[in-house]
Amino acid sequence: MSEPKEIELKFLLNSPKEIKAILSDELFDDQAKMEGTMLHSTYYDTEDMRLNQNNIAYRIRKTAQGLEATVKSGADDSKGLFVRNEWNAPIRTRRFSSQVFAGSPIGVKLFEVVGNAEVKPLFRTQFKRTIIHYEKDGLTAEIAFDQGKVLAQDGGQEAILEMEMELKAGSIDRLLALGEAVTSKYPMHFGTQSKYERGLMLSGAEVAQTSSTKVQIEKGERLQTGIQKMMLAAFQAVLYNHRWFLLSPQEVESVHQLRVSIRQLRSLCSFIKPFVAEEPYTQVQNTLREFAQQLAQMRELDVLAEEYTQAAENSKGFLNRQSALLKLIDEKRLASQEQVHALFSSGINTPKLLSVLAWIYEPQWIEEHAQVEFESYVDEQIAKRKKKIVRALKTIDMHDIAQVHPVRIQGKKLRYLLKVMKSQLKKPQLRLLKDLDGLQELLGGICDIEVQIPYLKSLGAHSRSVKLHKELALMAGYRLSRLDDMHEKAKNFRFYG
Repeated sequence: MSEPKEIELKFLLNSPKEIKAILSDELFDDQAKMEGTMLHSTYYDTEDMRLNQNNIAYRIRKTAQGLEATVKSGADDSKGLFVRNEWNAPIRTRRFSSQVFAGSPIGVKLFEVVGNAEVKPLFRTQFKRTIIHYEKDGLTAEIAFDQGKVLAQDGGQEAILEMEMELKAGSIDRLLALGEAVTSKYPMHFGTQSKYERGLMLSGAEVAQTSSTKVQIEKGERLQTGIQKMMLAAFQAVLYNHRWFLLSPQEVESVHQLRVSIRQLRSLCSFIKPFVAEEPYTQVQNTLREFAQQLAQMRELDVLAEEYTQAAENSKGFLNRQSALLKLIDEKRLASQEQVHALFSSGINTPKLLSVLAWIYEPQWIEEHAQVEFESYVDEQIAKRKKKIVRALKTIDMHDIAQVHPVRIQGKKLRYLLKVMKSQLKKPQLRLLKDLDGLQELLGGICDIEVQIPYLKSLGAHSRSVKLHKELALMAGYRLSRLDDMHEKAKNFRFYG
């Protein structure tokens, strides 16, 4: 029986031909390869899904060497990079048994969770696995190519076509560098779901929320480890939302949430800017900024369409939903969507995100700052940033966009930071977050109106449609009519947190 921690990268391949191409690539010329092993696995749980509810997956796999039981638990996965506890034991029969793991912590846990309840098969997987045993430059890894199916008990099935890179020895950053080298040559996307999660969804079962979405910061924990946990959780959100956009680019929220998750990750990165080497930090921020910027036009058009709908409801017939402006917005949105979706579907973001993930694991800390305590630094920075915003609000002219915009950005960054750290915040900080929501609605509205009036004019620049120009003028008037009220509210804004 073994008790290792499994650390692996997972990618979705586009075609079986890619497997052959990668196997014959010069990156792996001198590496040992093992072809064509069929693996048949069955996953188990109780009727009321006790194992799943406790973030435990129990699998029995049939290989050429015989039957093996595997338990994976405590998923601390940053999605795409899976880090899990794993236990394996040889068995003789295809029946669930906690006894085969007796003497290990997971054996005790299995007995506590399952008790005397009946454990039944949930779903199966069957796939052909081809392996590269990689050993070079201090890295030992197993690169597995899986092609096959996930099979539900009711006959439903889903294809498996993926590449997994599992760390056996060496550092995570070397594994990430290898992943970056492969994905730069062969376009692919991060796999954000394990075979277990895919099987659960195919079977109609709910996937339990893992601990990775609930970051736990220990009392007295250092900034280095605490902020890394937070950044990994934020990186996970980026990958999930990137996948959501690829599947549903037409959905307004898929674009919005992807941009928000990128900005939240950027806010966490900026939080440690004074403590890390400047050049790698700047490269990461530029990568993430470019990533978010590619979605900007779609988001602007979505916001404009939403505002038009609100204006139409209050315009007493001056605007209507069968409008020339909405038609133009839809056309431009679709063109932008198709362009960005094609770009993202090409896999161009995968090696870039791997470089970001590598930085998260090793941001090149400046040694003298290595022992700062996470909690005290968070408290200090939140108070410092709030004070700066409060001071600015007392002096700026709300009618001067050049003065308002920097304060808006300061507030936005602090708000993103508080949102992503919400589970760690104290009551006054939670109140501050609520205050910042209100402040951003005001300052954001002021800045958006000032910027979008010229944008509205540009939309009609090449059109002779009287109807379109009338609607653009009405929209501009609708926006400007709200500006004075926003100025007054922003001028009198007060923090309570």
